[in-house]
Amino acid sequence: MNIIVTSKSDLIKKANLLIDEQGFASLNIRDLANYVGCSVGTIYNYFSSKSDLVFSIVEDFWKNNFHSNIAENLHCDFLSFISNFYSSVFDKFAYFRQNLLPMMSILNDEEKAKGKNIEAEYKRHMLKHFIFVLQNDTLAPASIWTENFTKTNFCNFVLENIIFSIYNNNYDFAILKEIITKIFSSAK
Repeated sequence: MNIIVTSKSDLIKKANLLIDEQGFASLNIRDLANYVGCSVGTIYNYFSSKSDLVFSIVEDFWKNNFHSNIAENLHCDFLSFISNFYSSVFDKFAYFRQNLLPMMSILNDEEKAKGKNIEAEYKRHMLKHFIFVLQNDTLAPASIWTENFTKTNFCNFVLENIIFSIYNNNYDFAILKEIITKIFSSAK
């Protein structure tokens, strides 16, 4: 008996549950339809292919985990914002590495390029919020910024270092925290 599927987001949630319960290998259109209790055609109304489903799951992960974390911390000082972001992202990336990263292996080169574009879009989005927080941080002395050492360049450096640390399973935020602290205190 088919059930009413109310939205694409409901299917993505169910797909994530299916991955949690049965692993990535269980993720395909037919198995998702069986898991949800709907027809295969219903799934295809929302996702044109398995890779489209994969992209939707990964994009949902980025949106829900990173964007919500950023939005919650926009009005604190930069170091606190970065510390909160780092710890939250690190915990969530472990899930991504275990459950979602293996899905990338099914993508062809064109789809992988699309995935890189989506990742770049989310990095730009995160960078925009890093800059917003830094611009509003009264603890960051205005005198430290130069033509080459801009807030944008600094935020990009911090974000790239966080991403590098996460990809390399480096749980230690201390060195980046120390760099930020020394830079901010150098002008005092």
